[in-house]
Amino acid sequence: MPNSADIRLSESSNSSADVSTVAIKTPAFWSDKPELWFAQLESQFALGNISVDSTKFHYVIASLNINDLTCVSDIVLNPPQTDSYNSLKTRLIAQNADSETVRLKKRLSGVELGDKKPSKLLYAMKSLASDGVSSELLKSLWMQRLPIQMQQFLSVSGDNLQALSKMADSIFEISKDDLVASVSDNLQSADVNKFENSLAAIENRLSRLEIRLRSLSRGNTEVRGSNKRKYCWWHFKFGNRAKRCEHPCAFKSEN
Repeated sequence: MPNSADIRLSESSNSSADVSTVAIKTPAFWSDKPELWFAQLESQFALGNISVDSTKFHYVIASLNINDLTCVSDIVLNPPQTDSYNSLKTRLIAQNADSETVRLKKRLSGVELGDKKPSKLLYAMKSLASDGVSSELLKSLWMQRLPIQMQQFLSVSGDNLQALSKMADSIFEISKDDLVASVSDNLQSADVNKFENSLAAIENRLSRLEIRLRSLSRGNTEVRGSNKRKYCWWHFKFGNRAKRCEHPCAFKSEN
């Protein structure tokens, strides 16, 4: 089966015995861009005055490789009596079209946070996403590229994506120098006591960071319910696994 078709066909008008000969050359089927391929093919049909359904049907078949033919073998071996071209076109597009999530992940495969602000990362992802991409899908893919601690802070907020990006920028600015310096000092020291002190200092800074984030989110990070009012943030978030506690907190007295 050739990758391209160079076929000369004759079409006769129902009202005339005259025969007009047309010739077009079709490229091999683009399984990664089926809709674009059919758009180009139909432009060639228009230029060649090809309108007969069966003629268009056979042009498509002549352009398919063995894998694509196998996917539509039922239509190829038993063509519909009418509208065979559109039946074949619909099947090929449906079987080769990626989902919204898969297409977006492909486009964003090389986009990472690096040393960019989170809002800059979001802007870059938006510019690569199509207009039809949902904000929830974009938010999910964006947050997956953020540091784990930042994801934890943002996950309790009910803000929209734009507000979350501003909050993420604030976390980025507050933590980038402080936490990185502490971790670097810790890695350079072999003293266990210094290591533990560094971890304690990091936890203390995270605690202060959490308090600042509450004011940045303007109350939107509060989760409705009695547990949020009774427990400190650490026990509300981590339960029995919490390593810290802030007063007032009723967690220990209840458990």
